[in-house]
Amino acid sequence: MDCKTYKTNYAKYQPPLEQAVWQTKEYEEHVEHFHQCTQCSEWVMEQTAFHKGIDASRYCCVEMAYHLSAGIGVDPYQDADVVIIHYKKYDEYGIPIKDGGTSFISISNCPWCGKLLPTSKRDLWWDTLQRLGYEETSEQEIPKEFETDEWWLKLKSD
Repeated sequence: MDCKTYKTNYAKYQPPLEQAVWQTKEYEEHVEHFHQCTQCSEWVMEQTAFHKGIDASRYCCVEMAYHLSAGIGVDPYQDADVVIIHYKKYDEYGIPIKDGGTSFISISNCPWCGKLLPTSKRDLWWDTLQRLGYEETSEQEIPKEFETDEWWLKLKSD
């Protein structure tokens, strides 16, 4: 099977599939192509991430984007399919600890491509809030943009 045929048939082979479909030679060739063709397997990961609202070009590799997309719309600390999270507030990446809490093991390199990940902005978050007059964030209502990546994206663009 060539890549063009694979991509043309991609939508046809999305779950749920009836047993009669996944027992065909054509489906077997489709799956085999996916496992043997890096270009098509990366294309599938990119499509999956895109449909979950993640632009793969914003990450170090398509595999990082794909695995991060598994956490969209689910509790990443409860869902077994979520193997990595991006804590946007601090721009930190980590492996969620599935013990009922919200802890994660911080990582500094991508597990798939090995590239160095951005430096945590946790200290910058605190410093920025203190410069704005917020000393006790647990007792003060901080601006909403400080609960997401909006605050550091704004600093980056200034």
